[in-house]
Amino acid sequence: MRTWTMCAMGLCVMALVSGCKNAKKEACGHLLIEVTEAHTQVAKVRSDKDSKLSDIGAKLKKEAKLLREEQIKDKKLNELKDDYADNLKAIGDAYDKMGAKTIDFEGFLRETSKASKEETEIQTEIVKYCKGVE
Repeated sequence: MRTWTMCAMGLCVMALVSGCKNAKKEACGHLLIEVTEAHTQVAKVRSDKDSKLSDIGAKLKKEAKLLREEQIKDKKLNELKDDYADNLKAIGDAYDKMGAKTIDFEGFLRETSKASKEETEIQTEIVKYCKGVE
């Protein structure tokens, strides 16, 4: 744990370099698990045909909040995690707007399509960053 904190603060010394690499690998693994879990929850919520649109929006925003509360010491990974959480919240907001009829279906598709594209970009960034850690 000590190595984890020192690595996250960028205070690695030569003796701890391998420990830093391991800590970053651990952080990458943790984030990939969290993102996968969030993605699974989103798919589950969106496929629930009995839910109202506003219920789906609330569930997505709850998932975004839980993800945002997760703390990852690696600054870059934590930023990517927060970006992903913001993206989930944006999708939840689109569902809320559609449920409240404050946007039409075309607007809903535009918002969710943009968010889905951003989601893919964030996931790609996470994978690229984590590949560099190996």
